Amino acid sequence: MESIYNVFAGLNVYVQILLFLIGCIMVSSVLKYARRPGFDVDNKHVLITGGSEGLGLAFARVCLKLGANVTIVSRSKDKLATAVQELSADKKADRKLFSYSCDVTNFEDVQKMIAACNEEMNRTTDVVVVSAGMATPGLFLEQNMSVFHKLMDVNYFGAVHVAKACMPPMIANGVKGRISFVSSAAALTPFVGFTQYCGSKSALRGFADALRCEAGSQGIDVSVMFPSNIDTPGFVEEQKTKPEPTKTIEALGGLVSPEEVAEYLLDGLKNGHYQITNELFLELSRIQSNGLNPRNSLVTEMLWYPIVCK
Repeated sequence: MESIYNVFAGLNVYVQILLFLIGCIMVSSVLKYARRPGFDVDNKHVLITGGSEGLGLAFARVCLKLGANVTIVSRSKDKLATAVQELSADKKADRKLFSYSCDVTNFEDVQKMIAACNEEMNRTTDVVVVSAGMATPGLFLEQNMSVFHKLMDVNYFGAVHVAKACMPPMIANGVKGRISFVSSAAALTPFVGFTQYCGSKSALRGFADALRCEAGSQGIDVSVMFPSNIDTPGFVEEQKTKPEPTKTIEALGGLVSPEEVAEYLLDGLKNGHYQITNELFLELSRIQSNGLNPRNSLVTEMLWYPIVCK
């Protein structure tokens, strides 16, 4: 031990600092890995809003392969029927796949939906992924106020409704569960053409930040994801109203598949991360704007912080 100390003491001071930092990162990573909760959903009830397409559909497939009983929720009965047909091949023989048509902007409908899904599965939700959302890009002064209200109704209040309806039965039944909200990269990196969308997704982020503080004491873990542009039917629909400057900016980042983002979401949940991203640029943006929220890797992020905040 003394010989190791002598070798270390004989090194250049900058090398000593570098080795010390590397050691801190390694210890932090080991401790984080040892405490990670994993994502065991075998024979548990996973409910996913926006589950008929895009990220919601891709994550439903992931959960079915892990042995979960999955409920997918969407407004469109036709899309749900198609999704169930697609997902059936991934369902284990003794597990359930259920679909329910619901408008998340109506709180009473959401309450009925949660009750019906829990009854069908004969089990309270263990994991709820709130993926329902929409975007209607446009320049602020050119859009009607109804667009702003609609996006808040779907992206923000829709998520609030789901959380408000699913949490009481989870708490009453002593479920140590999870609620994961799908926000957007736009909540971390807002830009032209998305005033209405950024506002709603940033509101969702703030809601999740505060709900995490309350839900944790009830045994419910809250997380929020900030995915970049996903290759989905919704993204295609956005192009109808998207301003040219917005398209130019988005072209710099490209598109990712729903399946790839679903894997990032799964990894984030496995590792117990509160905030989840799927790209390096977004991860750096998250570090910069983390605030008082728990960090995914304290030491590593503290090293990055002076760089990303310069």
